[in-house]
Amino acid sequence: IRRAASPVKLAAGHQLFGRGDDSSLMYAVLRGRLEVYAIAETGRKVSLNLVSAGECIGEISMFDGIARSASIAALDDSLLQPISKPTFIAAAAQSTSLALNMIEVLCERFRWASSSVEDFAMLSLERRLARRLLLLHTRFANVSGEITMTQHDLADFAGASREATNKVLMQWKASGVIDIRRGSIKLLNINKLDQLAQHD
Repeated sequence: IRRAASPVKLAAGHQLFGRGDDSSLMYAVLRGRLEVYAIAETGRKVSLNLVSAGECIGEISMFDGIARSASIAALDDSLLQPISKPTFIAAAAQSTSLALNMIEVLCERFRWASSSVEDFAMLSLERRLARRLLLLHTRFANVSGEITMTQHDLADFAGASREATNKVLMQWKASGVIDIRRGSIKLLNINKLDQLAQHD
């Protein structure tokens, strides 16, 4: 796979592709973080997922050849390995584990999509925010336990306005559940946040 194409660099803030674009490539993320998002008719951005090193993006269009179902942009300077369908099929023919891993990825993406729809439809903002923060902490917190993300981006990820998100975060900060700094959030009481994620 590495010999078939050279890695692609994508600077922070730059888009890899947009929803509706034609493309037959998927990408393995070698370095960095990327956001999967959609833009509503009102112009509001909804963050659908975040991917980081060790994950892949664009696999659905690679397999079915249909236009992109979402947009992808880099949150950090990123390095991506392009993979075409013929390259993947040839590699999978030599490695059963590669094919099985891709099936697991597709199953995980389907479960994540189903879970996100349920969260947006049935859960309060407080529970959605708590769940998103716990997920971000598990996947992206740095060595000091901080999540590098703006409140605006967190609001997009929780499917809420920045104002409503800020109101909840300020309440949690006042009660000692989190600490907020410019461009980052630190979880101070994970057990309490876990309780908030389970019950209103």
